Order: sequence, then C-alpha cells, then structure tokens
Amino acid sequence: MACPPLSLVLCCVPCYGHAKPLVLLAEHLAEAGHEVTFVTSQPMVARIQGMCRDPRVAVLGLQDELVPESDHFLLGMQPHVKKHPVWYAEEKMTPSLVTLIKGMPRPPDMMISDHLTWAGANAARIVGVKHACHVAWPLFMLEQCGFLPARSLSGVLGAAARALRSSRLAPAFLKPPGPPRAMLDRVRQQCLGVEEGSAGLVLVNSFGIEPPRALPPCLKVIGRGHLPETVEALEEHPELKTFLDSNDAVVYVTFGSRVTPPPSLVRAVAEGLVTGGWAVVWSLKEADASHLPPAALASGRFFVRPWLPQGAALAHPHVKVAVTHCGMGGLYECAVNAVPIVPLPFSLSADQPVNAAIAEAAGFAVRPRPLSRKATDLLKFWKRRGDPEYAPAAIHDAVLKILRDPSLAEGARRAKRAALAAGYGRVAVDAVESTCLYGTDNLPAENGGIGNAAGATQTLRRIVGGVVVGAVLSGLLAVKLSHGGSRRTR
Repeated sequence: MACPPLSLVLCCVPCYGHAKPLVLLAEHLAEAGHEVTFVTSQPMVARIQGMCRDPRVAVLGLQDELVPESDHFLLGMQPHVKKHPVWYAEEKMTPSLVTLIKGMPRPPDMMISDHLTWAGANAARIVGVKHACHVAWPLFMLEQCGFLPARSLSGVLGAAARALRSSRLAPAFLKPPGPPRAMLDRVRQQCLGVEEGSAGLVLVNSFGIEPPRALPPCLKVIGRGHLPETVEALEEHPELKTFLDSNDAVVYVTFGSRVTPPPSLVRAVAEGLVTGGWAVVWSLKEADASHLPPAALASGRFFVRPWLPQGAALAHPHVKVAVTHCGMGGLYECAVNAVPIVPLPFSLSADQPVNAAIAEAAGFAVRPRPLSRKATDLLKFWKRRGDPEYAPAAIHDAVLKILRDPSLAEGARRAKRAALAAGYGRVAVDAVESTCLYGTDNLPAENGGIGNAAGATQTLRRIVGGVVVGAVLSGLLAVKLSHGGSRRTR
C-alpha cells in the first residue's frame, strides 16, 4: 500500500514494561518512512533513547511532574499522592501533551498511546486528531474489559464476577485477580471510542498463543514486536556465557525489571531450586538478593546478577526452563525462544495471572499450586489481597516435570512458531497507514456481548436461575421417588 509520509505521535506513561513494545512500534513506523515522535515524561527520555535503536525516532519529554517507575509504584510518585498512579498520570500528562501537540510544526495524523496512557486519548480528542490504542495485554484481558464478548463459561463467570464485585465495599480478597474494574472500564472506553469518538484503532500485542477467535475490524493483533536475540550476543557477557556453557541444564529465573517480588517468594524459589540437579541463572536486584538463603549462594550452582541480557540467555540451548512472574514481555521472550515456563504471578492486580493461564492452556507451562490460606489469614486480606505463596517442593516438582515431560518442550516450540508468525512490523504499519488514509469502522458503545458488565450480569442471572430451577426439579424428583419407594415397601 503506497502511503505518503505520516506524522505520528506515540505516547506512554513512564513505565518500562509499557514503553518497550511501543518503542518497537515507533521503530517500525520510522523504518517505513514516517515522521515519528515518542513522548513520555521528561525523566524517562534518556531511558527511551537508550532503548530505541532508530535515530529517526524523536523522543520528547513532558514537564508533567512524573518520574520513572519505582519499586513500589507503577509510576514513581510522591508518597503523599493518594490517587491511583494511572489516574494521577492522566491528570498530569494531559495538559502538557495538548500543549506539545499544538506547538508541533506539523499537526500529527495520528496519536498512538498505550492502553493505560489515557492522556493520549484525551489529547487526541481535544486537538482533533485520530487516535489508536496500543494494548500491551492479551486478548483475554479485552474480554475482561467487556470490549470482546466472553467466549467460554469461565470468561462469562469472570466477567460477571467483575461486574458484581466492583463495589468498593466488597472485601479485596473476594475480588478476582486483575486490574480494578474502573481501570478496565477506561481501557474499554478507549477501545470502543465512546469518549466522543477519540479511539479508532486497537493494536493488541497478543502473539498467537491464545485460541483463535473472531475480532472486530478495528482490532489488529500485531504480535509482540521483535525477533529473538541470538546466543552470539552473550559474547559481550563472558562470565555468563561460561556459566551457561559449563552446565547442561539451566533454570533461568526472572521477576521483571521493575517489580519487587515478596521476600517469601524469593526464598521459596531458591529453596525449591537448590535441591535439584540443575544450575540456576537469576536476574535479581541486589536488595532482593539479600533474601536468598545461604545454602543457595554456597552451592556454587547459582549465578545471580542485578541485570542479565535476558533474551540472549534464553536463546542458549542449555536453558531448559524459565521461572517467571509472567509479565507480557517476559512471556513473549520465553515463547519466542521455545523455553517452557513455571509461572509464579505475584502481582494479582495486573495481567500476570491471565498470562500464566494462557501459557498453561497453550501447553508450555506448569503452574505450581499456591499454598492454601487459613481462615484467620483471610480476615487480614479484607482490605488488601495478599500475594500468593508457594511451597519450595511445588516449585521443584514443576521444574522437574518440565524437564521430564517432552510434551511441554513441544508446546514451547509451538508457541515459538506462533510468536514468530505474528508478523508485528508490517502488520502494525499497515494498520496505522490504512487507518490514517481511510479510517476504520468501530464497535458501537454497547456491543451486546456477554463480556460487558450488563451482559455478564444477565448471563450470571440465567446461570443462577438455571441452577435454582434444576435444584427444585431435583428435589421434586427425589420426593417422588421417595414416595414411590414407600408404596412399594408397604
């Protein structure tokens, strides 16, 4: 498709996990000959510039008082700020972003923003330009938002549970894992374009390991964004390469670059892995490494560093298993390198539990069962849901199962083929160009699917009604049979 050079603005909150796939999209758009500007908070500019490999992508910073994410917040904020960081970012970024766009010498043809960067949709609506929502979530999360209809009983029940448990008075431990209901509603609004038509295109980073399904014309599945790294990249890290070369079976452990794992999880993973006949490579920040038991460090089979070249390490043939919190980026890197995983999602307010379930259904993950909680513990979670805890033996057994079961390695190879077939670059560029040139039809504000709140509630009522009717009929049948038996006895 012949398309003249476009002016495109990509916007993201100062959060590494959300910025990385958007930077990859910026590189592909710049390579296609378009004028690309990446906008984020000023303190994040240097990191984005280091992340972006294409000098044609201009990176601009907003004076929005936000700082890059810290270990305790999705976005770095002052402790006195009581708002959820995503809403706080929207409030701070919108005015600066509008001013920046109005001051550009060439008005943008489209604004592309991350699904949690609501300032992008706001600015696009105010300035009057097309907008695309870049979703760094799997398709199942859009089902939970209500943008896509639920395609299974579990999806129906999950959506219904979210609709019925959205009350602020409900105890936190009763709410299903995942983002808050209000956040899901805002993402759905961006996708549907109900905010005065600010959204028109939805680009989803799902990469082929979810079951196939019908999609609306405005939604494009574009994959995750980059090809796997090669083992040759380890030449720049000789110490790590030597360790990997000298061990036949290696378990790679990562809990993401920014989140902080609970100390109990660090200890459980270390205690579960130290008893196996494998070596361990672990990307673990220094503060978290202090929770490692002495036996693990003294074993000589643990290679622990604050940062590691994850893609290159996973590409090494001796890495047989990855233990991960199952963030979207890490899940993709494991899939694209055909490495089966042991998912240990501990951030229940994000997409990690969903990613873990998807990987298990795709056949390349073994999920250890969390420890059951006592009734007294549940009372403590009335206001805050606690992170799941795992027994070291369960983690050990999960790794052992992957090493012994060839079907899991085959599942990982299928996931790799699916991830590589997603075709991120050209698919994403074509979608953006087509939308800028011709526009796109969008879904109505209420799509009538059972994935939205109203449909989910109605579906749950039908299910409950069916159960009640079934129970009544079963009771009547039991009474009738009982009377029949009494007559025969007499």
